[in-house]
Amino acid sequence: MEVFGVNEVGRKRVCVVGAGAAGLAAIRHIAASETLEGTVFESAGDIGGIWRDDGLTPLYKGLKTNLPKQIMGFLDFSFDTDNSEKNSFLMHYEVLNFLTAFTDKFSLKDYIHFNTKVLHIRPVKKVDAKCTANKELLWEVTYERSSKKNIEYFDAVAICNGYNAYSKHFNTSLIPGPKQLYEFKGKLMYSREYRIPEPFTGKNVLVYGCGPSGIDIMLEIVNLVSQITFSFRRPPYTGNLPDKISQKPPIKDVHGYSVTFQDGTISDFDVILICTGYEYDLPFLTPEESCLRIENGKFISPLYRHMINISYPTMALIGLPFRNCPFMLFDCQMRYFVKLLEGKASLPTEAVMLAELEAEKKYRIDKQIGFSKSHQLEELQWPYMRSLAKDGNFSHLLADLQVKRKIYEKVAQRRHAFPALYKNDEIVVLDNESYSFLEAV
Repeated sequence: MEVFGVNEVGRKRVCVVGAGAAGLAAIRHIAASETLEGTVFESAGDIGGIWRDDGLTPLYKGLKTNLPKQIMGFLDFSFDTDNSEKNSFLMHYEVLNFLTAFTDKFSLKDYIHFNTKVLHIRPVKKVDAKCTANKELLWEVTYERSSKKNIEYFDAVAICNGYNAYSKHFNTSLIPGPKQLYEFKGKLMYSREYRIPEPFTGKNVLVYGCGPSGIDIMLEIVNLVSQITFSFRRPPYTGNLPDKISQKPPIKDVHGYSVTFQDGTISDFDVILICTGYEYDLPFLTPEESCLRIENGKFISPLYRHMINISYPTMALIGLPFRNCPFMLFDCQMRYFVKLLEGKASLPTEAVMLAELEAEKKYRIDKQIGFSKSHQLEELQWPYMRSLAKDGNFSHLLADLQVKRKIYEKVAQRRHAFPALYKNDEIVVLDNESYSFLEAV
């Protein structure tokens, strides 16, 4: 095992975990800093994260974005800004092409170590005055490359490894819902295992969960299956769905191929497809060392602004919030974190940060927002990004936030009402306040 110290030129070293969209945003801003030096560890062989089509990500052949390109880009690096391509919703490979162009534009591969798996991250006391510009704390990062373990020390860590925790291979211990579900005698699979619709030909399929992936996959397979039923805990879905798709309340019991629902009805299925979302996973951190805890797989605490480790503020988790404009959010979070590391922005006291965290918890309880949505932003994303921009001194980059908000809300309405049509809508941004919208019929 080799051990590497921190450089002696006065720059703070920052470790970035992951080279997906969040990690690329992170290293772009670290590399641009005069006082920071960044290193990215990526377990795969290329950039892109979940947008890589390598069989290890949740991508399926027909996947298109559920947000239009007009609100998919980074703050100052956008998709097709001249609107030369009318198609607003993109195929997955177009997003990867965008991230590749972003990487090339800022020469980001110079900072990335591919095929490198981070095994362990822990805070340690500084032991050598020449090692670091940080006088209090270092982060010890253990990683593996080419079957060899190494240790490096950093002043700060940006964790950008995404939030899906499910392995490629199905694990029945991770199945949410009734425990009897894993006793199903037919094909039981998680949505991230889905790739193409043809294997579902002629099957009677139960989709468990009503998230974006569940709706999208149902619409992909509907013309090939015998029948689709989807079961979920929310009130009945009111959007326009094909006749082959029926709705049921939550599952009560499973015996063999038969599923009993809470309304007492019983149906037989060939396949149950679980589409209940993902869980957070930080396998290289321990709660005892990092002071971060994952509650029921859905809430990481204590974090300030959904990102800063309150106990160790030189660690940030980038990209935890969901139901938002992700690339723009990553950009805002990382610009703010860089300003903190550079000393150009400051944090409140630990007591104030904890008080703000408790106030947000109370707000979500009062609004009856479920625990599983602790990091869901939705309408809160706009004041959230504005607050980061204000404290990070980049508010000028959010001049078009109002029109992006309008587009986001319009698309959300269309997605719910016409899930089979909305990805054919055409959108053109006219200025920072207005846009044109051609609805598909």
